[in-house]
Amino acid sequence: MHGCGNDFVVIDNRKQQLELHEDEIILICDRHYGIGCDQLVVINNNNKKNVSAHALFWNSDGSVSATCGNATRCIASILFKETGTETLNIETQNGVIECHKKNNQLISVNIGMPKIAWNEIPLSKKQDSQNVKLDEFEAFCLSIGNPHAVIFMSNLEELENLNLKSIGPRLEKHSIFPEFANIEFVSVLKDKSLRMR
Repeated sequence: MHGCGNDFVVIDNRKQQLELHEDEIILICDRHYGIGCDQLVVINNNNKKNVSAHALFWNSDGSVSATCGNATRCIASILFKETGTETLNIETQNGVIECHKKNNQLISVNIGMPKIAWNEIPLSKKQDSQNVKLDEFEAFCLSIGNPHAVIFMSNLEELENLNLKSIGPRLEKHSIFPEFANIEFVSVLKDKSLRMR
């Protein structure tokens, strides 16, 4: 499945007890030798009242991710089809996420308040997380269950001309991010909406 191009292998583990090891996760996520994806997601049963399922997330390098908004929307899509409801909750390592379905297709999730303290993101050293120097860029860093760096571009043309295939991997593994980071480039459009890559 994918949400906004962020792609996932989703394993429904509610009727079985599949245990995955780090090397198996890495192999599944490998785009050359496995199925290939940004993250592996496992849906488990949940016994809590008002919670439809429990979700676990792993990055393609085998590391754990506390949550992922796009992956949670994918899981919610499966659960909405099963339940016929328009609201449900999914538990993650980052807490319970509220999910909504609108007009029988638009799925949104409330992943809560972002963390912006340098040590909660985390960054490798104490600094102003709203003004982090990433090589030739300045970034606003935050965590929404996993680290993100948002870089605002001065105009749409500059945003569209970025070579993300070389810049993205370099910045996501920058030494300032001990747990790596999702990198987003953003431009504010004339109508005040945002274009993100």
